[in-house]
Amino acid sequence: MSDDSSSDLTSMISPELPGNIRVAVLRDGRIEKFPENDRKPGKAGSVTKLFTAALLIDETLRAGLSLDTPVTTVLNWLPSPFQKVTLRHLLSHQAGLRDWLPTDPPEPFDETAFFTEPGQIFSYSNPGFALLGGVIEKLTGHPFRDELHRRVILPSRMRDTGFLDEEGPAGGLVATTADLARGARWLIERSDLLVEMMTLGVGVPSRSGQRAGAGCFLFERDGILFFEHQGMVDGTVSLLRVAPQLNFAVAVLTTEETAPESVADVILENDLGMIPVTPPSFRFRRVDPGEFDRFTGSYANLPRRTRIFTTGDQIFLQRGGTALPLVWNGDDRLAIPLPLERRSPDVPIIFQKETSRAEYLYPFGSLRAVRRLEGMVAGKN
Repeated sequence: MSDDSSSDLTSMISPELPGNIRVAVLRDGRIEKFPENDRKPGKAGSVTKLFTAALLIDETLRAGLSLDTPVTTVLNWLPSPFQKVTLRHLLSHQAGLRDWLPTDPPEPFDETAFFTEPGQIFSYSNPGFALLGGVIEKLTGHPFRDELHRRVILPSRMRDTGFLDEEGPAGGLVATTADLARGARWLIERSDLLVEMMTLGVGVPSRSGQRAGAGCFLFERDGILFFEHQGMVDGTVSLLRVAPQLNFAVAVLTTEETAPESVADVILENDLGMIPVTPPSFRFRRVDPGEFDRFTGSYANLPRRTRIFTTGDQIFLQRGGTALPLVWNGDDRLAIPLPLERRSPDVPIIFQKETSRAEYLYPFGSLRAVRRLEGMVAGKN
């Protein structure tokens, strides 16, 4: 018997959602999808990380390993700088690894792969999940895609799901929204894996109220703990948001013109009666020239570069060929006081404790930090 239905979901949301959106909702074990006839897979991108993390945790449990095991215990070909990197660091983006651009050729996993010390801060890095895929292959003796198919896709009954080898463990899943919801149901049933995935990790400076778990982002809303991951690849954006205690999940596939988290919020408000999210307030105030020295300098997480400089009594952020003015927007973030299309104006900051100078920035609310160049531990400056 099919676990799909659509009538309730269609009547609830179709007037509110544009036609470029596909949605599936898991409610009490059953899956409802919109549109009703949708069986067209889409590139799920980094939503893949949820299932890579679950597979990695499952394999470490079988092998008797801890997530605090150094990655070099399994991948002994990695050079000495990786001896401080644990599996947990990789799962929660705390390994200090650079995030290479998708258009770049693969770079070596050597000392130049780091832009800061392991375990210091959160900074999103796809190469870390490539290493986790290597750990799974080394422990099982099988290709990653085969293990994913046998241990995740088949038992969760993700019947319209494929995998792109070129995107790998960080983003290779291709699935329908109904299949993503089936994957969420499988995760909910694997409480042994969720305990590790939802262990509260490091704070995410560019996402207020969120923390990085193992392969997921965690947040609380109306007293309910959610985990989720978003993805973006080739013009398709995706989201899988899960509330295990409610046996509830929502999966979204859409185009870049629509934010999937806004779609998921509509579902939560209509289906669960949750209070609408209040948009963030802006508290812009001028940066005093006496504080300029705390921020000025060059920052990098190669190939990304950012510079903060001053002209007269104004401070600016430069990225590429564009320079934008900066103001305060709270005690731990600067901001661009100009309208930005589909980008956050915030520039969250992590300050060096000893000097109170900015050490890391997250320009435009990025998940990827850039570090002040002076004192960088490694990389091609």
